[in-house]
Amino acid sequence: MAIVEHTTEILQDMMVESRKVADRLYRTSKEARDELQKAAKVMKDGVSSAMESACEEIMKAAEGLGEVVGKSRGEGL
Repeated sequence: MAIVEHTTEILQDMMVESRKVADRLYRTSKEARDELQKAAKVMKDGVSSAMESACEEIMKAAEGLGEVVGKSRGEGL
């Protein structure tokens, strides 16, 4: 009878430890996912900002080119 009780205790301990491991894995993967989402947002914000700046620079260059073309047409070149 003592062997059965001892085996039961060991199995119960294994179940408890298995649940702890599963919980740790879940929390770790959740934390990793959260960190990846944060990094993705930072990247997205950075790329969006860079694209906005690039678009502004392109528009400025296009406006400047338009002014040069307009002046040269006005001069009859």
